[in-house]
Amino acid sequence: MEIPGYPNHLTMIYGKPGLIPCNTGFPGATVELYEESFPKKKITEQDGAVFDPHEGFVIQNVTSAFDGLFKCNVSVGNVTYNMTFTLLINSKFILHTLYFVFVNSDAVVMR
Repeated sequence: MEIPGYPNHLTMIYGKPGLIPCNTGFPGATVELYEESFPKKKITEQDGAVFDPHEGFVIQNVTSAFDGLFKCNVSVGNVTYNMTFTLLINSKFILHTLYFVFVNSDAVVMR
């Protein structure tokens, strides 16, 4: 069952912590996060996302691997609720840093 009206567009900053808000108020609920790619991939702690029942999936270091469509499944008894998230990784910080390095190097002469 897809939760209607749930905010699903998230922007994260590359290299910073991020949060996918799949928190639940149901004790004992099973919560899983999947990347909606082909084939579908379950996201685990080895991928860098740790589940916190009060917050959701916490990503310690956002990389381009988290750019895309993700689905959070919350199972309570025989009912499964789905929340879909579109993650966009903001790389403005990276571009600004690269520009700064290039402008301040000997390779670029500003006139």
